[in-house]
Amino acid sequence: MRGASLNMDAAAIALQGHIIDKVSVGQPASKPGEPPHVLQGHLHRNIGWDRVKALVRKVGVGIGNTKKIGYALHLEFGTGPHRVVVGEHMRLSDRKIFKSGKRRGEVRKEAKVRKGMDYIHPGMAARPYLRPGLYEFRDELVRIITTPIEMA
Repeated sequence: MRGASLNMDAAAIALQGHIIDKVSVGQPASKPGEPPHVLQGHLHRNIGWDRVKALVRKVGVGIGNTKKIGYALHLEFGTGPHRVVVGEHMRLSDRKIFKSGKRRGEVRKEAKVRKGMDYIHPGMAARPYLRPGLYEFRDELVRIITTPIEMA
């Protein structure tokens, strides 16, 4: 049982490293369907793993603190159009938006954003990294998990 548990730990650590490697660092911004490009490193720092039970491991973002990295789900699955109310939490670089024209998705003009202003965000296409990372690494996971460990 101890050897199997160590194999599961090793598999979780290896998968964590593979997923971190999928998330590239820097510019240019990622395109829809590509893994996200990290600018400040919050996503990198919050990809982790946890021992749930003797032979169960969880690998993902914000393990133990899901509020800290809420946007990770938006990156993985994308978002639909949604209402946004501008608040103090927004960085100055976020304070410009595009008002849409009469037709859906048509950009009419740029507008300065003020606190308390609300607008409809057009949504974001998915930039998956967890599911593709697991799928790409599945053969290696099986190898790690099924390799016998010699106990001293």
